[in-house]
Amino acid sequence: MAPTYWSIALAAASLAAPVTPTKDPVPLPDSVAALSDESYAVREKATRELWALGDKALPDLERAMESKDPEAAVRARELVRKIQLGILPDSSPKIVAEVMRYDRGSVDEKRAAIAELKRQRAFRQILKLYALEKNTDTLAMLEETVRGVAVEAARDCLSSEQPDLAGAFAYLDMARPESPELMAKAALHRATGTLDQELEKAKNLEGEAGSLWRYALLACAGRLPEAAEEAEKAGLEQAAARLHLLSGDPLPWLHTAGPAPQMQAAAGFQRYREFAILTAEGKPIPPEIGRELRRQARGGDVEDQSKELRLLFLTGDVAEAEKRLVELDPCAAFYYFEATERIEEALKALGLDPEKPDYKGWAAKRFRTLPDEDSEGTEVGELATLGYFLEHRGLTAELDDAFLAPLLELSQADQEIYIGTLNRLFRGPFTYVNSIATVQPVLKSVAQFAGDDEVRWGLAVSNLFDFLDDPDRLWSWTARLDPTLDHTERLEWMCRIFDLLPDTKGDRARFIDLSWKAIEKEEAGARRPMVELMTSLDDHLGDKENTLRCIEALELNDNIYMLRQKGRAQATLGKWKDAAATWMKVVETEPSQAVDRIRASICLRLSGDVEAADAQEKRAEMLALGEVQTQFGCADELAVAGDFERASRWWMRAGAECTRGAAYFPDLMPRLADDAQARGDWRMMAALSEAQAFSQASASGGNYRISPTFSMSASLQARIDAGVARAMANLQKDRAAASAEIERWAALPYAENAMADHFFAAMRVEGLTKLHDDIFQRMWTSVTKRIEQFPECDNSRNSAAWLASRASRNLDEAEAFLTKALERHPLQAAYLDTMAEVEFARGDREKAVEFSTRSLKGGALDFQLIRQHRRFVEGPFPPK
Repeated sequence: MAPTYWSIALAAASLAAPVTPTKDPVPLPDSVAALSDESYAVREKATRELWALGDKALPDLERAMESKDPEAAVRARELVRKIQLGILPDSSPKIVAEVMRYDRGSVDEKRAAIAELKRQRAFRQILKLYALEKNTDTLAMLEETVRGVAVEAARDCLSSEQPDLAGAFAYLDMARPESPELMAKAALHRATGTLDQELEKAKNLEGEAGSLWRYALLACAGRLPEAAEEAEKAGLEQAAARLHLLSGDPLPWLHTAGPAPQMQAAAGFQRYREFAILTAEGKPIPPEIGRELRRQARGGDVEDQSKELRLLFLTGDVAEAEKRLVELDPCAAFYYFEATERIEEALKALGLDPEKPDYKGWAAKRFRTLPDEDSEGTEVGELATLGYFLEHRGLTAELDDAFLAPLLELSQADQEIYIGTLNRLFRGPFTYVNSIATVQPVLKSVAQFAGDDEVRWGLAVSNLFDFLDDPDRLWSWTARLDPTLDHTERLEWMCRIFDLLPDTKGDRARFIDLSWKAIEKEEAGARRPMVELMTSLDDHLGDKENTLRCIEALELNDNIYMLRQKGRAQATLGKWKDAAATWMKVVETEPSQAVDRIRASICLRLSGDVEAADAQEKRAEMLALGEVQTQFGCADELAVAGDFERASRWWMRAGAECTRGAAYFPDLMPRLADDAQARGDWRMMAALSEAQAFSQASASGGNYRISPTFSMSASLQARIDAGVARAMANLQKDRAAASAEIERWAALPYAENAMADHFFAAMRVEGLTKLHDDIFQRMWTSVTKRIEQFPECDNSRNSAAWLASRASRNLDEAEAFLTKALERHPLQAAYLDTMAEVEFARGDREKAVEFSTRSLKGGALDFQLIRQHRRFVEGPFPPK
């Protein structure tokens, strides 16, 4: 056998450092002694056997390095170095080369070698090299690169058909004793049933290291106050605060949390912290805090002002905050007021007279500036805001009067600006919000602009539907599907397909049906481009049967991405056995993904195979290894399936075991708060809602121009939720004071949503019926007044019906409102869910489930709708 590169290199190394034999040699095991055997074959066999033993052979090999036999010493030295570097008999030549590159290289070469080893998933070698490294500069360089490697290596061990638990624990033991790796090890102990034993062993461990290990074990055991105490001893202040928060105490979180290091907090942030702490403690707020926050909101640039503005909303200082919002951005202020039915204030914000609004004159003034090079670019956004309002409120005549003639004039004056204006009107004033586009005057102006000119029609369509991959292709496709339609009818059809116009006659379903009939008529070789078009539209169509047909037609059943799409579609359609088979195929292809295992377990459980479901969930728990993002994803999948009991457990684990990946925690808090509310745990909901408000205050953004609804309504709702939940928790302590607090928070804007969503039913259970009815009646009067003012506004009808259904009052009026809204929007999920709530309040479970099932038909991942559906299926009827 020819000498290997390694044997030559290490032989040379041994000559450079000759071995000094011991005076009294200790007898070596037979396999080690065979390294000096006279037979070359025996020496080679012994070398291979010892190499295969790995770390177990090291003590004997280190003694053999002192052998008087030069070849035995060289072979032992060679094996020791290989084992130390993590090179195994089956290591690939590429890995061996990178290890050698690291072993002999500069810091930069070491960095490159580690990156390549990481790419090749050579985890053992990376950890070995890291453990052997003594140079401080190299260790500092490796710190970030090596982070998470032990967990990934352990996950690889656990993903095999028979999980290698010993290997997984060994990798985690090789890592530096830091909180993510220790949390992963503790989570693995929980998954394998050895957590209690480890806790017993860890009782007497001393020092910071002992506290760190107990923190991880206790967090995984769900013993959060004890885990928080150990985290504090280990110097993990933020982790301890998070654990206290999850135990229902927000104060440590409010004292310690803050913006990420790279973020610039609002100037008033520390004042807000004082406010939040005093509020959580139930203490009065000194007037100077409010004065300081108001002062800060009046200074700085636009970005600074937007941060300070958010703090005003988060403290409930609504009057001052609304005033500043109007000054800073009239369009955002308009949308803010309009969303809570405060129409007069909304119109004033835009500079319109609420008593006699001159929509036409207001729009004309802005249209005149569009072709002007001196235009500041805000005019089209203002037009989009007014267009949304008029269309949303059903003011069709006013809409046409204000928009149609100016659009046609603009099309003649400057075609490029005209097309750009159409695009912005079609997108709406804020592109992150759905269904607030201006559609009707746009379609009418396009019909007149394009006439019989195919080029102009194509130009308009490609710009209006630029959210599609290939709008021109779809435009041509509609002409083929129904040649009887003229250009205008085809454009309206496209709008109904994408929910830009009400689909009262099932035009989206008709499009899908005609498309597949056309595809089936084609020769097999010509079908693929058509199926690809349907695939590109799949996310917009929301039809899971279409998803399955596309996957089958394109023969993409072995594509991992499409397999996941297939599994989701089958699950949405309730094809549990088929979905389980699909997800198990995904698991076989990528066995290390915990979320896929959870998806498989969901479908197996719902298909009746509980044993197999439990096995996959157990494996998912192993593979998650305490990582927040993985456990968060698993919880969300369970919630989508309606299994909120399991989802709650996974969400709580994600929060309690959060080490690396703490950026996910703010997104986790709303899930946990909703879960607490569903259980009636008001102390926990109050703590988490206060923390949500604090998270918004510490964010570096807050730009109302990007997201006015989030910045304003979310801030106010977090404040209202925290205030009312705290009052509910204090009812037994001081009923009068708690009732006064509820009344106070219920008077704020956006309180309608909070009270209906979370608190009305609980108030009736607690006997706060008069307060409940007073609050409901005030809100009902406000919203029904708007229905009288804008009789064609279906959204106001739904708002009134939701309020009534959750209060279990005025149910006949609520049904009448919804019936009319659903005539024009039969597929609107929110309207269908509200009708389900009306029927449930009446005690009709069958009808409630029927409407709720229809609301979920599109497969939207809306946890509120899904939680509602489970409640309609198996929950108690609401109190009267």
